[in-house]
Amino acid sequence: MKHIYIMISIILCSIIITSCALSEDNPLHNKKAPSVINNDDWSATNESGAILIEWTPFDISDCDGYYIYRSLSQNGQYVNLVEIDNNYDLDAEGKPNDIPFRDFDILTGNYYYYKISGYKEYGEYKLEGKISEPKGVRAN
Repeated sequence: MKHIYIMISIILCSIIITSCALSEDNPLHNKKAPSVINNDDWSATNESGAILIEWTPFDISDCDGYYIYRSLSQNGQYVNLVEIDNNYDLDAEGKPNDIPFRDFDILTGNYYYYKISGYKEYGEYKLEGKISEPKGVRAN
């Protein structure tokens, strides 16, 4: 029994020593992701032949773009529909205006659920912020 405790101690010490020698290879470690887009800051509404998604963008220094996701059920699997750059529409002061996206790939009568998130670019990498809560809308 004493040999088992010795072996377990040796294994645990080896794991601890090995983990201390690991280097951080994640280039996004300690980088800041955009905040979550609150449900009060965006909308999904029905238009004739499309679903209109609009949101108030983050400051251009905090967010480089957005992902819009869609699903056919609220708790279903969401697919990334589009990536939209934050420089899409700037006002005279260089601040982003509300950003619209129209989803024309819809069928009348179906419910569609959308989520949105922001991302920040760090070189060749993109760090995505937390994805919003879903919003549902019926296509008419």
